[in-house]
Amino acid sequence: MKNRAFGIRKYERKKYEKRKYGKRTSWREKRRRKRLIAVTAMAAGIAIAVPMAFGTVQKISVSAGKQGGQETEASRALSVREEDELFKKMAEKISWEQYRKDLAAYLESHKVTFHTVEESYFDNTLFIGDSRTLGLSQFARLGKADYFSDAGMTVFSLFKAKVSDRNFSLTDLRTLLSSHRYERIYLMLGINEIGYPMEGIKKQYKKVLEEIQSLQPDAEIILEANMNVARKKEKANKNFAVENINTLNQIIASFADQKHIYYIDINESDEFVDEQGYLKDEVSTDGVHPNVSYYQSWAQWLCENAI
Repeated sequence: MKNRAFGIRKYERKKYEKRKYGKRTSWREKRRRKRLIAVTAMAAGIAIAVPMAFGTVQKISVSAGKQGGQETEASRALSVREEDELFKKMAEKISWEQYRKDLAAYLESHKVTFHTVEESYFDNTLFIGDSRTLGLSQFARLGKADYFSDAGMTVFSLFKAKVSDRNFSLTDLRTLLSSHRYERIYLMLGINEIGYPMEGIKKQYKKVLEEIQSLQPDAEIILEANMNVARKKEKANKNFAVENINTLNQIIASFADQKHIYYIDINESDEFVDEQGYLKDEVSTDGVHPNVSYYQSWAQWLCENAI
């Protein structure tokens, strides 16, 4: 009887809320409506700017269907299937071949040159990153560099985390950046965010960059591409597909102007990845983190690819 009474009260409450607030809209319905608005705009011939690789913008427009010189109702409201196909095209994953081609063209157009340096070059450098950067700090430290890194770190948790290193006690990033002036800051984040909506990652990454720049206006910022993963990691979790990492890395690269913010990519090294862009089996036991000798190879690569 008690359960029945509770059910009646719940039913009455829903009826009351519906009368007072109207029918509530689910998040799926809200997302569908936003997408429909965008697609309908494109169906009407309005060009929509879509972010593409390395800071460029491509405009996609779809001509409206007409019948006897007049737009039909069907042309203004695309079917759900047409809508999904269009959005898939707009968010098309980037192949390894296309990524390398775009990166080469980007570096050429910006006349980016790298040079080899001694480890002392990194004496006044800060490395920021997740567990991969943490491994670099443990197995292949460069000069007297500082490392603000931790397992599981993301662009969403970066300014909430507290970390210690050889040269500083437990602290948060804002305090560290406010108390020391670095010549350059290396940033590698994003692999733990795989699975989040790319647009959300992009917005947060931009906020992180703006915050770092405001605290370190004179420092060069070097954005590091996220190292790819091995085939077995992709097989275990499709979110880690090479195409997804390529897309993420191109979003990161789009923030680099190659004047104050630079972009480098360890995946360009044939020592680390194969022809399809996968991390080689001998590089990593778990398919994500380099083995000790390859952390040392990574450090050597950084010395050979200094800005």
